[in-house]
Amino acid sequence: MFGVGLWFTRSTATLRGLLLGLVATALPIGGLSQMGACLAGLVLRYRQVTAVHNVPNFAFQMLTGMFVPLQVFPKALCLFGIVVLPQTLGMDLLRHYVMGTRSLLPVPHEWAIMAARLFVFGVLAKLTVRWLKRTAREEGLHYL
Repeated sequence: MFGVGLWFTRSTATLRGLLLGLVATALPIGGLSQMGACLAGLVLRYRQVTAVHNVPNFAFQMLTGMFVPLQVFPKALCLFGIVVLPQTLGMDLLRHYVMGTRSLLPVPHEWAIMAARLFVFGVLAKLTVRWLKRTAREEGLHYL
């Protein structure tokens, strides 16, 4: 699939663009792993795997710009994708660097938001794991 994508973007893809696109995907992957720690903590605590998984699943699929560029969605959904979902700006920057498309926000702002979001999700993951450990200490590990 990646080879087919490169074939279609052969006129716009450059080595610099590919490298910047790969770096642009590294920050969202870090944010997703931190978000995964938060969701895993909720699953361990409440044992509601389906509920915890189904809520963000649609957003992850549609509001990140993976299938359809976010520019075609209404402003409210576009804003939700930019603010909440870690991979939205990474996908936008990857598309910008490899295909030469226009980015949602100015490129330096997108990089700054991704770095800040990685920090925020890291703090949230740390707080979630701390809360889970405290709850396990108080109530025991019977729910794990």
